[in-house]
Amino acid sequence: MQKLKVHHKVVKADSVLEARQWIQENDPAYYERYHGHCYLVCDNPNVWEEHVKRANPVDSRLVEESTLGFHLLAEVDSGAITTREDVTNWFKRSLAFIQGKVQQNVVEKVLRDLLVSQMMFETAGRLMITDIGRISAVWYYRPEDVYCWWKNLEQIADNNLWENDYAMTWAICSAPSYNLDYVPKYQAKQVEEYMKELNKLIPNARPQLLPADMYEQMQGKVIPHTRVASFKYDSSRIFQALRQISKACDWERPDGWWHMLETRYRQGATQELAELCEVDGLGVMLVRKLSRFGIKSLKDLIDKSKRHKIERILGKKTEVALASARQLIRTRFTV
Repeated sequence: MQKLKVHHKVVKADSVLEARQWIQENDPAYYERYHGHCYLVCDNPNVWEEHVKRANPVDSRLVEESTLGFHLLAEVDSGAITTREDVTNWFKRSLAFIQGKVQQNVVEKVLRDLLVSQMMFETAGRLMITDIGRISAVWYYRPEDVYCWWKNLEQIADNNLWENDYAMTWAICSAPSYNLDYVPKYQAKQVEEYMKELNKLIPNARPQLLPADMYEQMQGKVIPHTRVASFKYDSSRIFQALRQISKACDWERPDGWWHMLETRYRQGATQELAELCEVDGLGVMLVRKLSRFGIKSLKDLIDKSKRHKIERILGKKTEVALASARQLIRTRFTV
């Protein structure tokens, strides 16, 4: 094992985060001087030496322009990058540059795109992130997705289409990361019918799969889980980003509006059924079953004249569901 030299430091910490915090507090210039030495302290050097020799190849993710754009925004937001010269120096320290897979002109193009799309701006030679750009940096979303949501919601706000399901499924579900570049033949008719109605409201919209699927699911149709899984998996982060975009643009919505909309998209429920999806013990299938018996709101659920129908559908869940419904009504009345 190589001997330590006078200028070496040994930091004993329970985690990488602790070690990094110690370095930032006691040797803030460390990262500027760092040139790649690393020592692995372990119990069995021979085994680890074999692991290191047989290491899997590592390729930089910065080869994707969207990933590069996200990282640039994050570095500007943190203050690590403040000028164009900083961008060049930052990139020269990256694995992408060392591997020679990304040229400087690509970095300059991505920077230019971020400026044109107003994800960041430049004033007196200083690069600054905008409120919209910060949404990408904070919530780990590709800049093109955030830009898509921003411009789509701008059309929604300009035309007051907040309560229109055709327009809102397009605005929320047409982000590039969640859509294929083509429409399969077996879904062509479905997408065509959806676009026929959507284009009456948004003439410049282009055909995409997910908006058409989500629209049908929110109208009560059963859509294969695999077709909407990626969107539903990310729904909490997506709606947090949408709230932040709306706030940054001063598009005021009533209290609880975004929460109810998120419930509808996550559960695949119509507007009238969304309230029932929040009741303890009621999944979307039970809610749809209640709907077929005329129970379509919280008030319907606590209506004593409908008690026998509710008990027949919910069985042992009845008391829990009724208590939850009453609590939801009290909470909203108080608010």
